[in-house]
Amino acid sequence: MIFSPLDKAFQAFTETGDQSQLLGAIARSELFVATTTEVMGSDFDPMLVSFGEEPYIAVFDSAAKLSDFEGASGHFVSVSGRAIAQMLVGQNIGVVLNPKSHSWSHVLDVETLEWMAELDRFELIEDDLNELTIQPISQGATELVQALDEVLPAAMGLASCVFLVEVSADGSRHSAAIFCDAKSDAHSVLKQLIQEMVLYSGQIQSELSVGFVQSDSPQYSTFVRQGLRLDIPQPKRAATITAPGMDPQKPPKLR
Repeated sequence: MIFSPLDKAFQAFTETGDQSQLLGAIARSELFVATTTEVMGSDFDPMLVSFGEEPYIAVFDSAAKLSDFEGASGHFVSVSGRAIAQMLVGQNIGVVLNPKSHSWSHVLDVETLEWMAELDRFELIEDDLNELTIQPISQGATELVQALDEVLPAAMGLASCVFLVEVSADGSRHSAAIFCDAKSDAHSVLKQLIQEMVLYSGQIQSELSVGFVQSDSPQYSTFVRQGLRLDIPQPKRAATITAPGMDPQKPPKLR
């Protein structure tokens, strides 16, 4: 059986009772909101289920679990957990994730969803790399490395790698995650990813900044020397199928 990051986060929650990392995995995951009718455009009517005395929106972490749910119409809209929390602000309604599933289910009440939606309450610093002294990351940064390793799959294709370093300026010193070869339109996504990692971790220090560097820039060699490099997964390229006789390096041969 293949376990998703969300499955692993729920398993960790059952063992530790700490919901923070589970909420982070939910925020990053693409979820399936069951709808009463076929979705047309951006508007949809979510399916409601009763949990106790209150109605909740039925959300699933896979299409298979949605199709197994008795009473579901089969219609759904796919959105991130982060977007669900933001859409429900002020609606006074919660979410039940994987209702009546044999594997696992979890309830997100109104207060939890509002907390998830308040991402703007914390703002990461974006470093100006020209004004910083770069040093190797401290030996005690194991938790930071592990947390980054867990969220980097969500950054697939947005950058080539990330360097973990210590940066200092004006007497202050803190850790920094420096993304390499990220396109400018991906900066906000990557910054939000690290921001959420800090928010949803009960252990990672909040004194963490982000930065961006290109592999052809003068600063790149400094990060290669001083930084701890973590590679970011890249999308697999589809194999090119060439029709027989179309490759000039391999002309057809008569038997």
